[in-house]
Amino acid sequence: MFQTKAELLGAIQDIIKIQMIAVEEQGILHHNCSLNNSMIEDDGNGVENEIPPGIDHAYFDSQQLV
Repeated sequence: MFQTKAELLGAIQDIIKIQMIAVEEQGILHHNCSLNNSMIEDDGNGVENEIPPGIDHAYFDSQQLV
């Protein structure tokens, strides 16, 4: 899946970024933030600082923050 350690670390960094965006903008906290439970595209663009349109937080077994 990953050609280099830098690609792996970039994917992990993007997962952290998108989870922070989900919490800050939508009040959503995901239960399982692992590489095996993340949709990773290999287009090299990384996170674009937004939750992709059409993503339903309930689909990902999310929990609304109190």
